[in-house]
Amino acid sequence: MVSEIAYRLGFFSIGNVTRTAKRWFGRSPRDYRAHLQSYRERK
Repeated sequence: MVSEIAYRLGFFSIGNVTRTAKRWFGRSPRDYRAHLQSYRERK
């Protein structure tokens, strides 16, 4: 999934996506997914 998003955004390395996500959102894609999952479970 991350590789698909990376490709669509024009990234050539998943590592670059991870670093950019940390810069933009304050967490890695993995941490962000875990956060969303815990949020959904609380609903």
